[in-house]
Amino acid sequence: MPLPAPSQTVSGKSPAPTVWETLADVSSRMEGEARLDGELERSELREGEQAGISLSQRLRAGAGQCVQMRLVGGECFDLTILENSQFWVLGETARGHTLVPTTSIVVIGNLPVHAGVWSGKAVSELSFASMLRVFMHERRTVVAQTHEGTFRGVIVAIGADWMEMREADASGPALHPTVCLAHIRRIDVVSGGASSGGNICW
Repeated sequence: MPLPAPSQTVSGKSPAPTVWETLADVSSRMEGEARLDGELERSELREGEQAGISLSQRLRAGAGQCVQMRLVGGECFDLTILENSQFWVLGETARGHTLVPTTSIVVIGNLPVHAGVWSGKAVSELSFASMLRVFMHERRTVVAQTHEGTFRGVIVAIGADWMEMREADASGPALHPTVCLAHIRRIDVVSGGASSGGNICW
């Protein structure tokens, strides 16, 4: 009767694994499960961190970066971020300085993507109306683009949710449209003062 092959018993079945082989298999499985648990934990931490990050924080982290803006109504343009608050972003565009309320932003391309970059950035709470008051006090000629039309002139008064404009070279009490701030898509700064002139476009 011939002897059985070394890898088989007399019955033709594979030999039972040794204690060391069993321990190695258990250890390998434990290492795999530990790696998976670690990956899941890191993923949950990233998701938890990102859940607390606002759009304004991401804009703050992107200061100095050129991003692609798409606004309500479909307008698209490139903007280099200069400054922002929770309520607006100020940047450099092909038209000069442009102020965009965050409520009019639909999509932004090319923002930083690493959560660690966002979290340490403090963001101003200066309102959109407060930023417009800066333009008013400096008597800057601006172009206000709204959902229903474009208005060019000097801001002469600002309330809680409105602003009033007139021609840059106008005098006397003849005031022009009162614009609802909630309907402004963007404000383009045309000049540094009233001497540049400018008319409101209906």
